[in-house]
Amino acid sequence: ILILQDELYSDLGTGRITMEYPPRHGSALPGESAGDPVFPGSIPVKHLVTRHNGSFSYVMKILYHREKYIGIVMLEAGPRNIAIYDMLCLLLSQALYGNYLKENRVFSSGEKKALLHSSTFRSILETGSSSERGGGALTTGKILEYLTDHLGEKTNIALMARDLGLSESNLMIKTKKLTGCTVQTLHEMLKIERAKMLLARNEISIAEIAGKTGFINQSYFAKVFRKHTGVSPGQWVRQKHGT
Repeated sequence: ILILQDELYSDLGTGRITMEYPPRHGSALPGESAGDPVFPGSIPVKHLVTRHNGSFSYVMKILYHREKYIGIVMLEAGPRNIAIYDMLCLLLSQALYGNYLKENRVFSSGEKKALLHSSTFRSILETGSSSERGGGALTTGKILEYLTDHLGEKTNIALMARDLGLSESNLMIKTKKLTGCTVQTLHEMLKIERAKMLLARNEISIAEIAGKTGFINQSYFAKVFRKHTGVSPGQWVRQKHGT
């Protein structure tokens, strides 16, 4: 049984499930009660292995390669030699990592740091730090981290508010106070900065970049890109590479 993340991150709880094989159709994994957390997030110890008639029936391993979490795999237990399962997971992790890399789905901690510390967001962080005294538990850093972890999705204020333990109105008011921007605008700015990073690599198409940054189509992506940069994605690439 495979459960994989959408992109690769240094934090196991950051990603979102992108694939389960075979599909569960609402049924629980072996040793799991319906509704129990599986992935991402914390995995209770009871889910690491399950027992049947005194012996292990399934072994669960975390797939991890080059400091990035890929997902989890549950293997039906056969041989008692745990090294066999370790070797299988090592080979599987390397193969899956290669596919993620080929599909440009590796969002490294370095890239995330570079995104959040670009000149635009560094100034927002500096502005926010002077306003955080009255902001309660919500900080500019938390807002940017959350939105960065959801770059591949449409802006969902209701979900964000729920995840951060705030009402929608409170979230919008505090975000505007701390950053000077609305949640929607801030998310767009992060998406465009991420898009620039992908465009600079010149490895995947503009349509693919639009999908990876949560836009419904290439046309809408181009419209938002132009709003924030003054040029189209294609023009930005040509300027970047001097062509």
